[in-house]
Amino acid sequence: MTGEAVLSGRTRTPGGTLRYALHPVLLLRPTGFDVGPLSRLGGPTPLRDAPDAAEEEVRAEYERALERAVAATRAAFTPRMREAVSLSGPSFYRLAFGPGRTLVTDEPWAAMNSGARGRMRTAHRYLRRLLAKTETVSFYGPVLVASFDPFLDQPLRVGEPGPEECTLRLSHWVVRDLAQSLRRTRPAGDRAWARDPLWRREGGDLRCVLTGRRIPLGEEAALVWEALAGPLTPRQLAGRCGAPRAVAAALARLAPALRPWPQPASTETHGVRWLREQHPDSPLVAELEALLGTAAQASWPASLQARQRVRERVARAGCATERAGGSHYADRDVVNEDRSSPFTGRVAFGAPAARSLLGALEAVLPVMTLAALLAQADAREAVVRATGGRRVGLVELVAREVPPVTERREALSRVLAACVDGVGGEEGEDRGEPGGVDELRLDPEELAARLAPLWSRLRPAEGEQWACWPGFDLMVAGGPPGGGQWVLSECHDDSSTIVGGFTADARPGGTRDFLDFCARLPGWLDTGRMATVVGRRRNRHITPELPGLSIELSGVSAKPPEQVVPACAVEVAADGASVLHGGRRYQLYPGDLGSVVARALSLPCLVPVDFAPGRRRAPRVVLGGMVVQRRRWRLPLPPLGRGLAGWRAARVWQRAEGMPDQVFLRHPRETKPLLVDFTDPLGVDDLCRLPGAEVTCSEVLPGLRDTWWNVGARQPAELRVPVFVRWEPADAALAG
Repeated sequence: MTGEAVLSGRTRTPGGTLRYALHPVLLLRPTGFDVGPLSRLGGPTPLRDAPDAAEEEVRAEYERALERAVAATRAAFTPRMREAVSLSGPSFYRLAFGPGRTLVTDEPWAAMNSGARGRMRTAHRYLRRLLAKTETVSFYGPVLVASFDPFLDQPLRVGEPGPEECTLRLSHWVVRDLAQSLRRTRPAGDRAWARDPLWRREGGDLRCVLTGRRIPLGEEAALVWEALAGPLTPRQLAGRCGAPRAVAAALARLAPALRPWPQPASTETHGVRWLREQHPDSPLVAELEALLGTAAQASWPASLQARQRVRERVARAGCATERAGGSHYADRDVVNEDRSSPFTGRVAFGAPAARSLLGALEAVLPVMTLAALLAQADAREAVVRATGGRRVGLVELVAREVPPVTERREALSRVLAACVDGVGGEEGEDRGEPGGVDELRLDPEELAARLAPLWSRLRPAEGEQWACWPGFDLMVAGGPPGGGQWVLSECHDDSSTIVGGFTADARPGGTRDFLDFCARLPGWLDTGRMATVVGRRRNRHITPELPGLSIELSGVSAKPPEQVVPACAVEVAADGASVLHGGRRYQLYPGDLGSVVARALSLPCLVPVDFAPGRRRAPRVVLGGMVVQRRRWRLPLPPLGRGLAGWRAARVWQRAEGMPDQVFLRHPRETKPLLVDFTDPLGVDDLCRLPGAEVTCSEVLPGLRDTWWNVGARQPAELRVPVFVRWEPADAALAG
């Protein structure tokens, strides 16, 4: 049997067969930091077993725990931690570690002023986020490429470490700003223009398909517009369309429908190289390239000053050097850093891990696939209702409010809820009491029987391709992969980001993994009937352009012109199941978009399934060999107060709701979940600062001390695994 066969499986579903396969390359994502300091926060308190303890006893324990948390935070800020924070939050780093700052002094909490306490709280938050894997720092932690080796008879093999390598790049928004700045240095006659993909010609006018705005076309403007089938400069246009003055007037009239050129592609990862190609004689680009190379080679703390010199040079070029705190947390600074782990390419998961994961997927994939297909069918019905069953422009539909249809998905939710409601304790849980079971183990065959009638609701559209490649973010409790319990952290509907995108430079084979991934796609679907919508890149996260047609919306494609079309030239089919261009139907690649229109037009979007959507308190749900849902509480966060009173109130709230000492808490004001340890007064004080709101708490599983990746240090670790999936209806006519 080949290795490919060992990494694949199939299972029967009502009306068809579900095939799936593990991609042989995955990412192992350890935090890169020893989790030990988190075990030294807080500690046992009298409140655990004696909520009516005397005030002086509680206060003494509170003050001891507070000083323990402060000491642990100081000790944890090693040079490596400081470097990570300098990348993740450069402004905080300067505030906390600049001249005269008190974060690392021996000053006790009681003697700190308000500014020093604020810095300590923020440092403590970074500690909890970085060590517990709820924050992704600017360089996204060490990039560790691993593989499945189906002929390895042990769960895990770790080779000898190699060198740790660093790649430093300009943030994409900086490259865009520099491109515009350098373009302005050229004579006006040499500044190229291109058509905006949202504008098209309709008779004697140009019309923006997003806003409906119109620009009347005179004879000269019409000639210039037609000539701009590709980017051209005014000097080039004058050679085709008439006198330079007439061309300049036409360009002024057309200005709202044009975009300055060149612009970096939305998926561009080598911004300085791209700038050098566009401006080969620019001393600024050459200088930035040299500065980035020096900074990438510099060790800490010399790298801090080296990166600062990059910022200063960008500032002298007239560009911003930092974005506001509301911007994407991983793309606020001028530079992005990717760092390869010393073990990248040297870690393999053997046959026990592969078999274990395939067995878990056999149980989990049918319900996730069914949920995705039902959501897709609901979305298509919603689109047809919104359009009246007529062909409409893609952009016009995207800009329109499309009320969702949820009938099929709600039917699934009722079946899943019935599985959970069959467990004792539901009445108590409805009243908000902490009773009820902590864990529910579902039998895959019994669940499949309950779900069987829902498969009959699926009606494939013309040319339907029911294939996808979700990316599973997995953790393991109680041992290494193959020896412990799989825990589903997240599932993204497009795993191409695992093998491509921003990690390419830190991978042993560069873009080789992504090219191999693309080469596998035709084995799962017809890529000639697929399309990618290219939007403006808003942060360093990249969804790669996969094979097929690219539709430029607000971004720039990296593909050759013959594979690119403007969004204004694309329509949505009358059945709401695909887009149309040039007389051909295309489905869209998912790309982690959750809108109704995206769900209707895309391949099935596999995401986690909520097994208890209406429950205030939900048990841990185990299906087959995987925890598919952690214990969860949805509840209001009450006003807690501050200091000792806030800590006591938080402990009372925790006990009343039956929550464990450690939870991940999602608050509407926070981008990422917060690790809350109710025995840690400094962390609880962070919680107490948040306004009252509906929050979601989930158990910390695996526990912080339950680590299997202990190479160099005990670290929580996540596996990011691409999985190819295809549902093949039994009726060949349905396969499309």
